[in-house]
Amino acid sequence: MIHENRRSAPETSYRKIIADRAEALKLDKAQRTAMRLRAATAELLETCRYNDLRVMDIARKANVAHGTFYTYYKQRSDIIFAIIQEYFEVLGETMRPAVGTDEFSRIRSATGIFVGYYTSNLGLMRCLRALSEQDAQFAALKQQIDSSWFERNIAHLSRTAIGVSMNQDDIRLMVYALGAMVEEFLYIRYQNPDPNVVKLTETDDDVAEKLARIWFRALYLRDPSD
Repeated sequence: MIHENRRSAPETSYRKIIADRAEALKLDKAQRTAMRLRAATAELLETCRYNDLRVMDIARKANVAHGTFYTYYKQRSDIIFAIIQEYFEVLGETMRPAVGTDEFSRIRSATGIFVGYYTSNLGLMRCLRALSEQDAQFAALKQQIDSSWFERNIAHLSRTAIGVSMNQDDIRLMVYALGAMVEEFLYIRYQNPDPNVVKLTETDDDVAEKLARIWFRALYLRDPSD
């Protein structure tokens, strides 16, 4: 089994990312308070759904007065939007490229990176999916995030042997279709677990390996080992 290089893997959990940033940046009291509120919200979302999230719980978790929340955010959706936007901006700055000596190992590396981001932030991913179906602002944000990830894959695929033989529209359609498949698969594996899927993918590495093989077969019409 081929695994991605983890020696210099960046942190993928939002809560840990902003904790590291708080240490590195010289923040004033107001900035630290806002950051504590965001960290508290992200932590709560790991165990509760958005509709069950209460401002009083966020304030208590952040160790601030209830009214302090409204100094920084008008409502729950505002802080969620800020968290998701901030998280993916940081990832865009720190995301390492896929590594590997052959095309399958590079696909495996990229898939492992994506699975790592997803599983480190299950609450945020669940919240983004739910709110994108209810709110136009979140729908636009999700589309922007998805597009950024897909365009990375399109740019890479365009440089491969299979990519140079395809037109850009076909490459884009294939990447979007396979990307949507991966997102839905992760949802039924982690968010709303299907026992059949869980049985076939016992670990996160197993998930990444098997999804990478599906990608490779779809692109090259053969198994990686052939």
